[in-house]
Amino acid sequence: MLAAELVGIGEHVVGAAVEYTGARVQYGKAIGTFQALQHRLAGAHALVVGASRLANEAVATGDPWTAMVAKSLAGHAAENACTQAQQCYGAIGFTWSTSSIATCAARTCSMPCSATGVPWSTRSGRHCRPKAPFAALEGSDR
Repeated sequence: MLAAELVGIGEHVVGAAVEYTGARVQYGKAIGTFQALQHRLAGAHALVVGASRLANEAVATGDPWTAMVAKSLAGHAAENACTQAQQCYGAIGFTWSTSSIATCAARTCSMPCSATGVPWSTRSGRHCRPKAPFAALEGSDR
């Protein structure tokens, strides 16, 4: 189920960002002690937990409507987790060496559009990096 995969991505990204903010020191303190970052990650975590519960409910009931809503919420939660994590990483969050950003990008590039079924990378005309290793593609626009 795609919702479960998206929840897993959200959990991984939030967990990695929490670990990073706990280790990164700025102004003599771990940046994870700054309230602005705590709020970002707490909100992302809350969305991921909610999406996880709804995905579990969809599996338990087998209801197609619940499954569609779970997929939608999980997609929103994963996207939000990636956005908030990128903000917590600061400038390093814009590099491909950051595993959380690479995870988000690899998944987003291969995810089909719900309306057309065509992968995002094809719709936008952009090239995506391969899942592993994260080496640059020849002729890539990145």
